[in-house]
Amino acid sequence: MAYRTAQKESLMAFLRQHTDKAFTVEEIAAAMDGENTPGKSTLYRLITHLVEDGSVKRFVRGNSRQFVYQAVGCSHCDAHLHMKCVDCGRI
Repeated sequence: MAYRTAQKESLMAFLRQHTDKAFTVEEIAAAMDGENTPGKSTLYRLITHLVEDGSVKRFVRGNSRQFVYQAVGCSHCDAHLHMKCVDCGRI
């Protein structure tokens, strides 16, 4: 059973407001500002769960070893392909 905590809701609200961008966990931590802003360790745990349940997609940034995360705007993403532009990074 997945819990709906205030921190998880805050993270998802942030990612849904920025569906055109992908962020590292560090960038998310720096950009989020508010009462329910999770700490970095909590962000790592939450983002892992969101990737596992399909709410968020994980990509490698360029040719680096750095992962970026981006919310997806559909409820049935396992049924089709997502493609990411190599120039602008949009899905």
